Amino acid sequence: MMNDLLKAKQAVVEDGLSLSVYLEGQCLYCSHDAGIKPMYLAYTQGFDFTGAAGADKVVGLGAAAFWAAMHIGRLHAVVISDPALDFLIENGTDVTYDTLVPKIKNREGTGFCPVETLALASDSFEDFVKETQAFLTRINQL
Repeated sequence: MMNDLLKAKQAVVEDGLSLSVYLEGQCLYCSHDAGIKPMYLAYTQGFDFTGAAGADKVVGLGAAAFWAAMHIGRLHAVVISDPALDFLIENGTDVTYDTLVPKIKNREGTGFCPVETLALASDSFEDFVKETQAFLTRINQL
């Protein structure tokens, strides 16, 4: 439902959320948390976004892997990386975006996002989930 995508996008772009997911006009999951933490928590809590529409401020390959694993149907990204866009399209997600970049930068802008780097280096999604948990623990997010 297109209305769900518009609601999800509005929640991120206008209301200041980092991500939001809507289905049939209802918010399934929303977060103000930055980084990969909200995606990791949604995945590990067993969320299934089949048929839902979501919006996210920044989508690197790591976030794209979580979105795909939770079966998001439509996604709007404010910023998305080339690898993330390719991955989502390959996995059947309808994607719109405002800005496409080669890679996501880290928060300081001095290098590449550590989570996108983890995702690119992981041999499997399961390995990526474990590495993400270790990363979030290391930076005191879990």
